Amino acid sequence: MTTEDWTKAAADADSFAGLFPDLTANEYCENEFLAGECNPSRLFIMASTFDRCLKEAANVYYREHCTSKAACATYSKDGYKSILTSGALHFNSPDQEKLASAFQMEVHTVPATIPGDLIFRIGVAAQAIDPLTAGGRCLIFWEEQEWYALECQYELTLAESKVQGASAFDPVFWALHAPGRFLYYEIEVGNSKARPIDTGAAICISRYDLSVRKISSV
Repeated sequence: MTTEDWTKAAADADSFAGLFPDLTANEYCENEFLAGECNPSRLFIMASTFDRCLKEAANVYYREHCTSKAACATYSKDGYKSILTSGALHFNSPDQEKLASAFQMEVHTVPATIPGDLIFRIGVAAQAIDPLTAGGRCLIFWEEQEWYALECQYELTLAESKVQGASAFDPVFWALHAPGRFLYYEIEVGNSKARPIDTGAAICISRYDLSVRKISSV
């Protein structure tokens, strides 16, 4: 990328500002001939307070951090985990014991050479606690379930489905046995096999259900 020296007292004759001294940005993009060229190239630029650099917000599944500002700059591609954590769930009965028996999800995954990881945890507590700050004697008892690979969970081919009369429906499912007054769940998406670690692993969650019933008191 070539940039012009904006600190000069006067623009060079062959610079953009020298060739179009009276042209404003609005006039440039509102011009009927150039309007179509401006709109498709519109970018969403954000400023990072971490490394004090400007970055384009795009469909990438890693975080770019500026490691050197020399020349055209150098960036690292760092992975991260996406985590969805519920609050304390009492289902309108805070004083009654409940039993979480199942959790299922319907997810659409972005195809990847190295599938990501889908991790689910169920938590129980005797009182309502913020799961992001719980600690000390105010504990949430978490139980991590079996990991799922972020790939299509349906194993039959189209031809096999027609022969067996099956439909392509196989949600991600965990059977649970988690009794407690207050219930919590946590969904984590990452990629332990990717390099750099935890890059990629993009999903769209269309539905998830937590099956809970009240435990009758004697």
